[in-house]
Amino acid sequence: MFSICVPSYNRGHRALELIRRLLKMSLDGTQIEIICSNNGSEKNVEGYEELKKIRDQRFHYHEFSVNQEFAGNINQVIKMSHGDFCMLLSDEDWILEENLGFYLQIMEKYPDIGVIRPRTGFAFADIEDCFAGAGKQAIDAFYMRGIYVSGMIFNRHIITDQIINEYAERYQDNTGYLYYPHMFLSTYALLRGHFFASDVWLVSEGETETDLKIMDKTEEIPAYDAYDIVIEQMQGFIEQIKDLGISFQMQFDMLVMVFEQHAFLIRHHREGYVAGGFDYPGIMRLMAQKMKEELQNMDFPFKKEDSEAVCQFIDSITVDAKEE
Repeated sequence: MFSICVPSYNRGHRALELIRRLLKMSLDGTQIEIICSNNGSEKNVEGYEELKKIRDQRFHYHEFSVNQEFAGNINQVIKMSHGDFCMLLSDEDWILEENLGFYLQIMEKYPDIGVIRPRTGFAFADIEDCFAGAGKQAIDAFYMRGIYVSGMIFNRHIITDQIINEYAERYQDNTGYLYYPHMFLSTYALLRGHFFASDVWLVSEGETETDLKIMDKTEEIPAYDAYDIVIEQMQGFIEQIKDLGISFQMQFDMLVMVFEQHAFLIRHHREGYVAGGFDYPGIMRLMAQKMKEELQNMDFPFKKEDSEAVCQFIDSITVDAKEE
């Protein structure tokens, strides 16, 4: 069985539309199940009331009375799944049913896959076919590339309820985990199962809602992408790297990927920071400083010239701000 897991918050109208469309798919209850978890929504609740009325053996609904934050709802909707594999799907997005069969065949043929990343219309529009072995190959292929939640497919024999509960407790104060629990779980799965990606288009992204929290002083940057939050997220991912029990070389390779991704997240909003009157070069200097501190805290068995080379790399991914 394949589980489609839809976490939702304050978008009952979108969730209702999506679930109704998913239930029109031709797959029966032995092949597919559809799960929606409402994260204690306070508005647009009419759609959730309609979801409660659906009587279809393939559909399971849950709602929290109080918001559990993003990680709590992601964990809940995965734990409700009974499939061998489960896919997270944002309530504004859609599945191309004509291509789902391709991925179901992959899951049946390769039950040891830990993570599957299908092509999406935007976030992963340029993804290439890839099959990477568990461990270093899978990490090299996908680590830090799974930010967008829709389309992330997990092997439920690897991402068990026990692992979900352990991570929820261990990382309850970890900003990276709280914003991106699916990335923490995918890292765990990549070390224990193969990775598969394909350019066969499965998920089409819908229009983003306009009621996101916005950072102070700018109308262009969502609060979760504010520079101080991004720095905390970076530190959170590094905490997980330290916990994985992997070699120094793998830790270092993953650390570099974390640095690159989070520097990009800041650079991506450069115009917004400038328009909002922020000291953008100062922000990037702060980012570089935090990276170097984290590098030192990792206690790698480096020679002096190795450390200097890494510091030069850190400067290179923030140099555009420093030259202004």
